[in-house]
Amino acid sequence: MSVRCVCSFIAASVLVFSGVAPLRAQTGTITGQARAAETGAPLVGAVVQVIGPEGGRVGSSLSNQSGRFIVVNVPSGTYAVTVTMTGFETGRAEGVTVVAGQSANISLDLLSRAIDLDPIVVSASRREERALDAPARVEVVGAQMIAERPAVQPTDHLRAVPGVDIVSQGLQSTNIVSRGFNNIFSGALLALTDHRIAAIPSLRVNALYMIPATNEDIERMEVVLGPGSALYGPNTANGVLHMFTRSPLTHQGTTATVTGGERGVLQTTVRTSQLVTGNVGVKVSGQYFQGNEWEFIDPVEQGARERTLPGDPATRIGDRDFDISRWAVDGRADWRVSPDATAILSAGRTTTAQGIELTGLGAAQIRDWSYDYVQGRFNRGRLFTQAYLNRSDAGDTFLLRDGASIIDRSQLFVAQVQHGMQPTRWQNFTYGVDYIRTMPETGGTIHGRFEDEDDYTEAGVFLQSETAVSRRFDVVLAGRLDSHSIIDATVFSPRAALVFKPTENQTLRASYNRAYSNPGSVQLFLDLGAGPVPGPLGALGYSVLAQGTGRTGFRFQQEDGSYAMRSPFGGTSPEDRGQLRTINVTSLWEMQVRALQGVIAPQLGAATAAQLAAYLLARPPSQMEIQGISPITQERMTFTGVADVPGIRESNTTSYEIGYKGILGGRLLLAADVWYAQRDNFISPLIPQTPFVILRPEQAGPYAGQHIAQFFIQAGRPDLVALVPQLAGTLASIPGGVVASPDFQAGPELLVTYRNFGDIDLWGTDLSATALLGQWTLGVSTSLVSDDHFRTEGQIITLNAPTTKGNVSLGYRDEPRGFNAEGRVRHLGGFPVLSGAYTALQCIVPENPEPCVEAAALADLTLGYRLPIRRAPSVQLTVQNLFDQRFQSFPGVPEIGRMALLRLRYDF
Repeated sequence: MSVRCVCSFIAASVLVFSGVAPLRAQTGTITGQARAAETGAPLVGAVVQVIGPEGGRVGSSLSNQSGRFIVVNVPSGTYAVTVTMTGFETGRAEGVTVVAGQSANISLDLLSRAIDLDPIVVSASRREERALDAPARVEVVGAQMIAERPAVQPTDHLRAVPGVDIVSQGLQSTNIVSRGFNNIFSGALLALTDHRIAAIPSLRVNALYMIPATNEDIERMEVVLGPGSALYGPNTANGVLHMFTRSPLTHQGTTATVTGGERGVLQTTVRTSQLVTGNVGVKVSGQYFQGNEWEFIDPVEQGARERTLPGDPATRIGDRDFDISRWAVDGRADWRVSPDATAILSAGRTTTAQGIELTGLGAAQIRDWSYDYVQGRFNRGRLFTQAYLNRSDAGDTFLLRDGASIIDRSQLFVAQVQHGMQPTRWQNFTYGVDYIRTMPETGGTIHGRFEDEDDYTEAGVFLQSETAVSRRFDVVLAGRLDSHSIIDATVFSPRAALVFKPTENQTLRASYNRAYSNPGSVQLFLDLGAGPVPGPLGALGYSVLAQGTGRTGFRFQQEDGSYAMRSPFGGTSPEDRGQLRTINVTSLWEMQVRALQGVIAPQLGAATAAQLAAYLLARPPSQMEIQGISPITQERMTFTGVADVPGIRESNTTSYEIGYKGILGGRLLLAADVWYAQRDNFISPLIPQTPFVILRPEQAGPYAGQHIAQFFIQAGRPDLVALVPQLAGTLASIPGGVVASPDFQAGPELLVTYRNFGDIDLWGTDLSATALLGQWTLGVSTSLVSDDHFRTEGQIITLNAPTTKGNVSLGYRDEPRGFNAEGRVRHLGGFPVLSGAYTALQCIVPENPEPCVEAAALADLTLGYRLPIRRAPSVQLTVQNLFDQRFQSFPGVPEIGRMALLRLRYDF
């Protein structure tokens, strides 16, 4: 797969579709100009819509650098024209008459406003529509809010969005979902940039700081809360985040910024955009970032480092580099082929030279990890086609817990075609087809034994129907069929919504969605060691092995019905340590005695320890209870076996939602949603599957103590009898092995993998209000989820996100004088965590040593000033966690305090 495929796809689209003339008769055009009422300055990139007598959209356009616009192929008649733009009140012209073959000219002056209460969105229905009309809850962060807040990476703009959960790993790395079920190294939220999947290919993790676009190039960010599979396909059960960048056809000029701040932060960006001709625009942007990461000491890393240093002084295990640096460049060319057709070619690259990224297997030290893409798009009217190629190269990245190299040279190729039609004024259709090809290449590191069988393809078709039953009622029905080359099933995702509009500015909706999430490359093909087991068992030789399930899964029960284990005490060679041993009293006694021998040899001498071991091995117990120790809760229970792991399958989410969104008096936006979700075949994060096995300590200790005392007496060492309780306790407390699968070769490794679990039910609500009070803006929001953990099929599933969170903000903007300010307080509830190598369950499992994430209230402040002239320099200050409250948002991440950033920006 190469860049040539993308270029060929877009060239073919232009050649085929640009020559197809629409069969429209008796049409005219609407031209005009949009300006700021206070200054008379042209409004660039304003959305122009032509509204028919029945309220349907007849045509649309964007204003250019001079604020001018043209809408072509408008049938003869009388219409209303609306102009919307972030930061301004919506302008509306009534009674615009179009005559066939002629042009109607209008001019609209828009009053400035801090927040656009009803922006145009595209992510809910994959076409333009008012946010109030969308059949799902859509939150928008507009251009003005983005411009006013200096940001290290895009998710900094989303911290106050209702329903959004963000884990901060440090300065730049985050994990983001909507409505819970977050994880370390997560890709559960579908993240898009200009219609392109933004996740790292193959790994499908949302490392959003790797997006090449600069903060100054982002036009807006849309967040769709709730599932979206009916239109977008798999992996949208946790919502959609869509970032749009500015077109060079509508936003010309050059912008340069320099940002400095605490933790040694230095960030520089530049964006330049020019018109080559009246119909061709080109832009190029670039950025550089450096800083010092918040420090964190991982005890597992440090323990492994201390054990390794004597034999390998140059080991990179646990050798964290807290310096961060990355650079990015992005380019785009837009060609307006005709008034209603545009071809776009874009490409970009980001390289993180140094950084730390947490994975489900512990932290990784990033060294020269690059991500690049090339994308071609063509749209004409309702037709949209695109193809793109995302590529990743992990450079010299390695895991910090064991120093293992991470190789990732994976690629993701996507081709999409979408079209729409409106056969009548009351009926609208949107339909399309998607093709996704994932091509992992990990050099035997991440995918191990699966390396030669890990390519896969996903394909889907969708149709959405929107029917205006009356001027107030719309019925939305959608369906999508998807196939996966690894999973032998075709998945159907339906969607239904009833939208009721009692007034033009109020909407009630009820919706039903069934979404699904496909297992990705990691869930299917992961095969990677993950360093020592946390705690003292790691020092004894137990390690962690992360396994995907492959196509068919794997078993633990042997052919004769028994279970097997592997033990670090079986010998010194890898073959001995990897030997399968049937779990019974004799084998466990042998391994626990060998463990005692290794522990006491430095204290009693190797000869005495060997003699004691031989004495005990000759006297195994005839009967004793075998127990399993849960690696999650540390609980001991009678060992009865371990369930086999089947091949991972898709997870389904069925949701029901009732929502309201309305603008009252043109100054108050209210939004309220109540939702209920049922998840079945839930795909877990990496969770331990194999218990440690041990002879019941209450039986093994006294038995061992009796024979150890006899040995010392017979050996003529009564002086050592006082050590008997200590030695017997040591033998009784060390697990003799860990349950193992006979389906693949491994060592004494705790197996962590993915499973599908049964039904999980939860409900929640998202409430928000935004009031425009002259130059002041007051915002209040809160979100609630019913539960933060679930028990199903003997397993604990955690939401990994707070059940309660809220936000209160007060903003001030004096546009004519160039001042802006905002104060914000965020509340985040506490919660338990079970995510790969990271657990924090003490609040629900008292035996777990790690406390749950604690609740916090954080204050943020933003101040800005811009000279009140066009293309003026400006200065912006943002302070997150104003009062420097140390907050750890997830186990394994550092405590993060205050972060102040000062940005100087100049437009010319």
